[in-house]
Amino acid sequence: MVRLLRRLFGSTTAPGSIIAGHLYSEQGAAHDDNEDAVEARQHDQDDALWLCCLADGQGGRSGGARAAQIATQTALAAALAQPPRSLLKPKICAGIVRAADDVVYADPQAGFTTLVMLVVRDQFVCGASCGDSAAVLLQSEESIVLTENQLQHPLVGSRAARAMSFYLDLDPPWHICAVSDGVWKYAGWDRMIALMRRRGGRDLVDALRAAAIKPGNSGLPDDFSIASFICDPLDR
Repeated sequence: MVRLLRRLFGSTTAPGSIIAGHLYSEQGAAHDDNEDAVEARQHDQDDALWLCCLADGQGGRSGGARAAQIATQTALAAALAQPPRSLLKPKICAGIVRAADDVVYADPQAGFTTLVMLVVRDQFVCGASCGDSAAVLLQSEESIVLTENQLQHPLVGSRAARAMSFYLDLDPPWHICAVSDGVWKYAGWDRMIALMRRRGGRDLVDALRAAAIKPGNSGLPDDFSIASFICDPLDR
């Protein structure tokens, strides 16, 4: 049976703008388990600061789902333990991903996983990643793959993962999505970006899900996970 996770996790107001987000994760039709994991929440000391972690456990070997769950939970807890100002530093985000790598490696039942970590506020995005999950920013007419320079190997859980960090100043309105490869690989980059320009929340999830399903099939070809953040100025 296909197991679903749908969670609309609301919105928060930062000075002059509002950020709304949506999480979705679904196992692929041919999979026994969903090996993706996605988590997001506001920082306890700054409710205008969103923290997000998305992981895609490596298929074809055991422990992928456990690795993804441990990686997202570990990274999110580590980010919450940092003062908000520290999370503006790319090296801190990279350190959090490397720390998650160590924790996954230490678990005897965990395999390997990708990991994308995002720290999002109305005026900036900072983060780090490893693997082939992705994060994309749309701002004005420009699209930027935030994770473009990441290394696909070694994965988190190897104790050799090399986290590539990023930082960009933002100017609302903007739209950021973190996705597993079950989204971008099957929906296609161009289609995904085009849909991000026109849709958000559940509408975007439904459109991307439809785009990812191959003609003649009724189910998703791979585990499919997305975290979407949209920031709009309050005076629009």
